[in-house]
Amino acid sequence: MTSSREELLRILLPPQSPVDVPSNDDWRLVEQKFGGVPADFRWFVDCYGSGRIDNFLFTFNPASRNPHLNLFTQVDLQLDALRELRSGRTEVVPYSLFPEPHGLLPFALTDNGDVLYWITEGSPNQWRVAINDSREPEWEEYSWTLSELLVRLLTKKARSSIFPKDFPSERPSFEPSLR
Repeated sequence: MTSSREELLRILLPPQSPVDVPSNDDWRLVEQKFGGVPADFRWFVDCYGSGRIDNFLFTFNPASRNPHLNLFTQVDLQLDALRELRSGRTEVVPYSLFPEPHGLLPFALTDNGDVLYWITEGSPNQWRVAINDSREPEWEEYSWTLSELLVRLLTKKARSSIFPKDFPSERPSFEPSLR
């Protein structure tokens, strides 16, 4: 049986020279600040670096020099945005927010402003994924790792109603970010 990581490597070729590959010190800071992240996410960022998937989906990276892709910067920005929504009572956020127990922790963003979060329940490798629509109070939840989610989305075996109908393309690609 093929692992989701092996399948993802066939579907989405990693760049020859990934940009902003995190060092062990970067990952230690992630461990200190968040108590860790799923091993699958670390594998993805170590393998692909900073960039975008199929011209649409960006994963955050603790080593990115781009504040729009930097994990630490984006965690603060995205959680602050949810706190503001919650305090203004303009939208129901059906989850607690990190560092609260089982709180949301953002790890990716789309070109449309949709955010992908982990639901930090259990050990990091058990965390589920929640996707929030940037324009609607819509949430979706998945029990897959990042590579499992990407394989299913990129092969069209799963579909997010939040993402546009033209994602993914027929030939998904990964484009390293420009510095």
